[in-house]
Amino acid sequence: MIDCELLVYNKVAPIMREKHPGIFVAGDAQAVPATFPAFLLWEDDNYTDADSNDFQKVDHAAWVVYVGEVYSNLVSGRKAQARTIMNTADEVMLSLGFVRMMNSPIPNTDSKIARRVAKWRAKISDELIVYQK
Repeated sequence: MIDCELLVYNKVAPIMREKHPGIFVAGDAQAVPATFPAFLLWEDDNYTDADSNDFQKVDHAAWVVYVGEVYSNLVSGRKAQARTIMNTADEVMLSLGFVRMMNSPIPNTDSKIARRVAKWRAKISDELIVYQK
């Protein structure tokens, strides 16, 4: 398996913290973030690109899917804050060569919290090179 999760997280997390001071950033799914606003990013899928396997069935490329979640609990403007934070995440992921698959508001069990979820996908080599078109 081609493991790039820590590499991706370590590129995204510092930028999120720089652009949104005070944001809680974590690399895994959480039922309730520790503080707000929050951005969570994790690898959701990692599967072999079968066309890149050699005769020994060694992975030379994989498709990876990342999920990002944003939570905001502002009294006023929480949806706008969630969109702004997700836009930053989207810009970073696109700059890394990922393609956005979705970016949607998701109802949260607590209606006082705005939640937004996005997914990105990329084909990555065993040398951790993201393939662009």
